[in-house]
Amino acid sequence: MLKAKYFVLIILLLSNLNLYLNFKKYESFKLQKILLFDLAENKSSLNINDLPKFIFPNLTVNSIPIKSLYSRYYEASGDIDYSIKLLKEGISDNPYLALTFYLTSRAYINQNDLLKAYNYSYKAYKLSPNIESVNALYIALDQILKDSL
Repeated sequence: MLKAKYFVLIILLLSNLNLYLNFKKYESFKLQKILLFDLAENKSSLNINDLPKFIFPNLTVNSIPIKSLYSRYYEASGDIDYSIKLLKEGISDNPYLALTFYLTSRAYINQNDLLKAYNYSYKAYKLSPNIESVNALYIALDQILKDSL
């Protein structure tokens, strides 16, 4: 009898945890719609105060790290250091995506650190050389750095 009570209690606790995680995932999917639309349109329709602090899951439905998408809003608000921190975490979440390396390169350009920008643009280029924006950024930074030497 006692084992049955513990079993029911454990099932209830696991069910509540599952319900909570599914609710957080649903909220994330609603937010992802806005984040991905803003990325596609190259705009910022949210303030950094509108972004949830708890990120679950860490990747969007199309494998873009949510931290990489958040970084655009912090960069727009002027907090480039925190934006770069989020981008580096996004790289560790999905190191096979050129977008995060590209965004990191642009953030370093905003800090006038062209060498780091070049390094990240090179990594983005190696991952996806056929993406026009990645290709253009890499070639431009390569030419700027060659001219400065």
